[in-house]
Amino acid sequence: MKLIHNHTSLDETAYLLENKQSREFLRESIQQLQDGNVTILTPDDWKNLENAISRQTSHFSQDS
Repeated sequence: MKLIHNHTSLDETAYLLENKQSREFLRESIQQLQDGNVTILTPDDWKNLENAISRQTSHFSQDS
């Protein structure tokens, strides 16, 4: 089972690194983490964010 997990992790890593924009985003994220420039979200924060995104998405689909 561990071999399958490692293979999946390698596939996911390869996918994330396959284009320049993704690599730069990851690089910036790692730098922010190292600099302590992070925000910790609570489950309520995530739910509020999800609701806000859902409202924006439904607003855009109504404009179509």
